[in-house]
Amino acid sequence: MILRARWVVPILSPPIERGAVAFDAGTITAIGRADELRSHDDAVDLGDIVLMPGLINAHTHLELSCYAGRIAPTDFWSWLDALIALRRAPGAAPMEQQAIVDGARQSLLAGVTGVADISRSGTNLAALRAVPIRKIAFIELISGAATPPGDPEQLLALLDDALKSADDRTTVGISPHALYSVAWNDLRRVAAIAAERDLPVTLHVAESPDELEWLRDGTGRTAEFLQRYGLPNARAAIRGNWMDLLSRAGLTRLRPVLAHANYVDDTAWRALTGSAASVAYCPRTHEFFRHPPHRWRDMIAAGVNVCVGTDSLASNPSLSIRAELTELARGAPDLPPQTIVGMATRRAARALGLERTCGALHPGLAADLVAIELPTHRSATPWAAILDESCPVRDVWVAGRRCVENGSYVE
Repeated sequence: MILRARWVVPILSPPIERGAVAFDAGTITAIGRADELRSHDDAVDLGDIVLMPGLINAHTHLELSCYAGRIAPTDFWSWLDALIALRRAPGAAPMEQQAIVDGARQSLLAGVTGVADISRSGTNLAALRAVPIRKIAFIELISGAATPPGDPEQLLALLDDALKSADDRTTVGISPHALYSVAWNDLRRVAAIAAERDLPVTLHVAESPDELEWLRDGTGRTAEFLQRYGLPNARAAIRGNWMDLLSRAGLTRLRPVLAHANYVDDTAWRALTGSAASVAYCPRTHEFFRHPPHRWRDMIAAGVNVCVGTDSLASNPSLSIRAELTELARGAPDLPPQTIVGMATRRAARALGLERTCGALHPGLAADLVAIELPTHRSATPWAAILDESCPVRDVWVAGRRCVENGSYVE
């Protein structure tokens, strides 16, 4: 199959006007100018389209999609209490199971071909089996949780089941929820499990200033939260700078994806910029909680691999990564657009250990492709179209399979 388009955006090299991408058996075989690629019987001319790699959502919770609009913007801990109450309500489990499917389909329609999705129970694998999206399915551990996994042994059982059922579009990973919600011995055990099995790791870090207060003094709203829900760290808290604690637990050597990192003091900054960790920044969720400006630009300048996520629909109006990129571009007009788009393509793939699979258009990588309509004025650049959600996603392919056609999901 050869797809021709007005613009092809490889990411690893400059955009190609009147370009083409050839793929076979789900893998890209060639990329270049349309007139340079050999004609093919099943070649398709997409017309005034920007053809680019599929976008990657580096941090989301699809199972929370059913709570869209259910919690008004508020502080983090009030929001978390409200979310827990919703999740404990009768009938929540089947709603969340369907929400995983609905969220994945919404993602595909928005041009997202890969999701780093965190599930409390690991049910995202089963729910997404029939949805042709590429998934990095993280199973989340909260020590002492009322529902499994609440300890490393329960996590291992769910992990074994997940690994047995994973297909070629699935990577299974582990997510110790946060330093305040995972006991120290459990954290070290999770790091050992991930190292032994070569599994990706993600966790929430420095999400609120209260978390830093708790790590320093054991006081504040984080301490109150742990006591209210009877979690182990209410009795046996760990103390220290969060980057130092991650290092001592053996997590930083695993190239973890650190979700949020909203509050980074100088000590954490020095350790972060010298580590192999990536940061998954969620711009519109950051705004939902009214956090102060994020240091994502400084991180990139310092060599940190920063990628972008949406978090969940419980704190974000949509699962559109393009909307996140547009938000970033609006606040950083001096940054090259390829830097911003790279946060949802090549940088995201690198963060999740998928740089040899996706994140760019290059021979040997998967044919994960998105076709975005150009605006009617012919002078528009491909970057401008990508960063303008009024230019709709028309078609999407994952591993060469078309799963969105003319803006509609294909079963």
